[in-house]
Parts: sequence; structure tokens; C-alpha cells
Amino acid sequence: MKPSYYQSTLDVLKELNEDYPDVEITRHISTAVSEQDLEGLTDKEFFKSLRKYQNELAIDGNKEPFDKFVNKIIEDGKHLFDEEEDYGDF
Repeated sequence: MKPSYYQSTLDVLKELNEDYPDVEITRHISTAVSEQDLEGLTDKEFFKSLRKYQNELAIDGNKEPFDKFVNKIIEDGKHLFDEEEDYGDF
């Protein structure tokens, strides 16, 4: 018997928790459905959104927790537009 969309959704959430243990479930869910109206969202639509989100994460290949990843980007970019040091004439 084919699993229901409800059960499949729970399976995806378990997989996300295993792959990204430092990310809260609410962050996964809110990101997956951020472009949709939750009212009236069917189990099938919710599952498809969550699976799409999971696939996008896998394509990115980044398993670093989101907050650490964002903080790293911020730190790396802090001095992006600083004036270059004068190394003398070459």
C-alpha cells in the first residue's frame, strides 16, 4: 500500500532532522511553504513543497547550520569594500 501524503511528510521531516539536526523544524516548514498561503494547503501540496525544499537543500550541498552559514557570509563580507593596503610599487 502506498503511504499517505501525511506519512510521507513525516518521513521527509525525519530526514531533514537527521541531515540538519541544528535546524529547528519550524524553520524547515516555514521556509518550505514561505511562498504559499497555508490556509487551504492540502497534504499533497504541503508534502510537495517540503520535498522540493529538501531537494534544493541537497543540491546546495551545504549541511552547515543556517545561522552559522549566514554568520560566515557576514564575516567574510565585512571587509569586502575596505580600501586596499598599499604594498608599494611593483
